[in-house]
Formats: sequence, C-alpha cells, structure tokens
Amino acid sequence: MRRIVVALSALSTAFFAVFFAYTFVAREHLAGLALEFVARKTEEHVEPAVKLAEQAIESKTAAKLLGEDKTASVRRELADYRRDPTGYIATLTRKRLSDAGIEEQGPIAAKAFGWKRSIEQFFAARFQAIVADLRIFAGSNLMATIASLAMALCVRESRLTPVLWFSLSMLSAVAYTSYLYVDSLSFFRILMQIHVGWWYPAILLATAAAIYTTGKRPDAADPESRIPTPG
Repeated sequence: MRRIVVALSALSTAFFAVFFAYTFVAREHLAGLALEFVARKTEEHVEPAVKLAEQAIESKTAAKLLGEDKTASVRRELADYRRDPTGYIATLTRKRLSDAGIEEQGPIAAKAFGWKRSIEQFFAARFQAIVADLRIFAGSNLMATIASLAMALCVRESRLTPVLWFSLSMLSAVAYTSYLYVDSLSFFRILMQIHVGWWYPAILLATAAAIYTTGKRPDAADPESRIPTPG
C-alpha cells in the first residue's frame, strides 16, 4: 500500500507543481485562454461608458473642446470597438494607457476617453482575479500532495496504517475538491466577481479530515477491513 500511496502522491505533486509554475511563467498563454470570457464580461461592463462616449463625441461642445483631430480619432476608435469588441479589448489591454490630461479637459473629454480606461481597469482586475484564484487552487493542492508524499515516505512501521490512510485521505480530498472546483465553474464565477480564494484550502482540509474521520468510524467498513488506530 505504501508504494501505491507514494506513487500517487508523487504524480499528483509533479502535476500541481507544473500547474503552479504555469500560473507564473505562462501568463500570456493564460491570458489568451481567458481572453474571450474576460472580454465578454468587460464588454458588458463598459457598454454604458461606450454609449456615453458616443453621445458626447457627437455634441458640438466636444468638437470645440477636443478639436477636430481628437474628435475624429475617438470616432474611429469607437467604430473599431463596435466592429470587433474582443479584438479591440485584446489590443488595448496589451498597452499601458495614460490618463494624463483627461480630467483636466473637462467632463466631455472624460466621457470621450474614459471608456478606454474603464476597459483596461476592468479587464486587468478580472484577469488578476483568475490568476490569484488559480494560484491558490494549485498551491493548496501542491502543499497537500507534498504532505501526503512526505507522510507516506517517512512514517514509521508502528504507525504505518493510520498514517497511510490519512495520506490517502489527503489525495482523495485533492481529487474531490479539484472536481468540485472545475464542476462548479469557479473560473466563470471569477468573471462574475465571485471568488473562491482562500476558502479553497479550508475546504480541502475539511474534506480530508471528513474522509479520514469517516474511514475510521466503526460503521464505515466491515470488521475485517477496519483500519486499526494506535493504542
């Protein structure tokens, strides 16, 4: 049994170590995977600001305050956005926006240019939430599988059975909570600004304890298969 638990723990540790590292070294790839979903939510969020910009730019006041060149530029950008919101958001969020001078030009200028800032800020916030949640998820599972591996490797023969059972409980909890994490579409909940965050490791530990406790109850198994506890 020890070999089985060690093998499962080692494989799980390797998987979550790679996954955890991925959230740091492959942010661009992760951003590409998340782009369509985040862009859709961003589009919904900024729609009121875009409409305000479209109204503001058509006013006579805008032409006087901004000048013909800037007014024409804003019109072109609004048209580009309407033509392909996802592509526009993807391009815009790769750049660093400068807010300098917008507020000083008055409320018309703020409406004409502020929608771009709103896109950048909302997209960045949602993407950072995804990265943070995935890191907590992967990091928590990594710590659990490392603990499971260490217990399986270092346990003394006198405590072998109960410790291996707890180690296996940890692995079971990792598998079960990972399934719940994916099945409950936590990724998409993030886009709705509902985060799992640090609740995940708490749920993981509670699940492991519940599995272990249930497995040690007298009525949890047949008398022949009960796991003895150290006396």
